[in-house]
Amino acid sequence: MKLRERVEKFTDSMELVSQLLVVEMLLITAATATPQAKDGCQHQCGDYEIPFPFGTTPACYLNEDFLITCNQTYNPPKPFLRKTLNPVTHISVDGQLQVLSTVAKDCNGGGVTSGNLESKFDLKKFSISNNDNKFTVIGCKSYGTIQGGKSGRSFLTGCISLCDDIKDVENGSCTGAGCCQIDIPRGLQHINFTAYSFDDEDNVSKFNNNCTYAFVVAKSKFSFSSSYLNNLPNDKFPIVLDWTITGDGNCTERSNKSDNACNENAVCYVPKDQQRSGYRCKCKDGYQGNPYLSHGCLDINECENSTLNDCVYGHICENTEGSYRCRCRKGYHGDGRRGGEGCFANPFSVTVIVLGTGILFLVLLCSSSWLYLMWKKRKLDKLKENNIVNDGNKKQLEAVGKLATMCASLNREERPTMREVAMELERLIMMHGHNLQDNVELRAAVSK
Repeated sequence: MKLRERVEKFTDSMELVSQLLVVEMLLITAATATPQAKDGCQHQCGDYEIPFPFGTTPACYLNEDFLITCNQTYNPPKPFLRKTLNPVTHISVDGQLQVLSTVAKDCNGGGVTSGNLESKFDLKKFSISNNDNKFTVIGCKSYGTIQGGKSGRSFLTGCISLCDDIKDVENGSCTGAGCCQIDIPRGLQHINFTAYSFDDEDNVSKFNNNCTYAFVVAKSKFSFSSSYLNNLPNDKFPIVLDWTITGDGNCTERSNKSDNACNENAVCYVPKDQQRSGYRCKCKDGYQGNPYLSHGCLDINECENSTLNDCVYGHICENTEGSYRCRCRKGYHGDGRRGGEGCFANPFSVTVIVLGTGILFLVLLCSSSWLYLMWKKRKLDKLKENNIVNDGNKKQLEAVGKLATMCASLNREERPTMREVAMELERLIMMHGHNLQDNVELRAAVSK
C-alpha cells in the first residue's frame, strides 16, 4: 500500500475515533445531568428512577414526606409513595410525581365509593394537580361525584354522562355523551370520588354494559374511546401530584444556601398560584440536573446543539460556565449572532480576494494564449522539416513567430486577443496566395 493511501486511511480512522469520542462524551454528559440520588443511595426501583429529595431510607430522602417504599415482591420491583398501596410511575425534580389511582365502579345502581385517596393515605405536603388532572365519568346512564378538602375546607361536585344511541358517542370527546370531565380545584390534599348508575328504564345495553366508572386521571394519559362503554381496560389510572419543600427553610429574596434545600448553581422559587406554604428549587439558566443535590446542576454546553445557541453557522461558538460566547472567524467582523450583527467579511480581505482572482485570470489567459501559439508554431516547424514550407511562405513563418512573441508579452495592452490572432493568420495566408497549394497545406496545418 502506498504511503499516501496509508496516511489517508489513518486519517479516516482517527476521524471516526474522534466522532465516537464526541458521542461518548455527549452520552456521559447527558447521564450526569440526569436527576440522581444521593451518593451511596438506591437510585432506582425496578424500572423507575428515584431522584433526591426522594429516597428509600432516612439517609437518602430529605424528610419522611419523600419516602419511597420499594416493594421487592414484584418482578420487577415496584415503588410506592410512603407506605401506601399507590404505585409511583414517575418522579420529576420539577415538583411533580405520578401515582396510580383506583377506579370507582357501579353496575348495580347502588353507588360505589372509591375511597382510594382519602382512606388509603393523606397527601400531607403534596396536593393533587388541578392543571394536569381531570375528574372523569364514563357511562350512558351515569353520574359521578368528587369530594375533597384543603386547609380545613371541603367541596363537592360532579358530572353526568348520558347516551341513547352509539351514534351520539364520539371518540376522544368527553362532553357528556358517554363521557364527561370536569376540572378540580387547586391544592386538594385528599379526595374521594363515587360512581352512580341511574335505574335502567331504557335499555341501552346493546352498546354498553350499564356500568359507571369514575376516576381522576392525568390529562396527558387518557383519551376516551367508545369501546370503554363495554369494557374499561384499566382499573387504575395515573394522576399527577404536586410537591414542594416545607419545613426546611424558606425562599425569599434574601435567602441563601443555609436557608433552603437548594444547592450550587440553583435557585429557589415559589410555584405560581400556590395556595399553601412551600418552595421548589431549579437549576440556574445554563445549567441542568438535580438542584437538590450538591453539584447536581451541571453546565450545559450550548455549542453542541445549534438550537441552544444564537451563533452564526460556520463561525465560532465558545462555551462558558452557564452560558456561551459567539465570535466571527478570522477575516470577518461582527458579534457573530444570528439575531445581532452577524459576521461580515473585512474590507481588506475582500480587496485581496478580488485582486488575487483578477491576477489569476490574467495569468491563465496569457498562459493559454502562449501555449496555443507555440502549438501552432510547432506545427509549422513540422511542415518545414517535410519541405512543405518554401521561400514563398517563409515570411509567413516569420510573421507567425512575431505574433507568438507578441502574445507572450505580459503587457495586457500589447497582447492580441484570440480573435485577432486568427484574423492575422488568415491575412498572412491571403497575402501569399500566389502559392495556392502551399497555402492550402499551411492552412490545414494551422487549423489542426
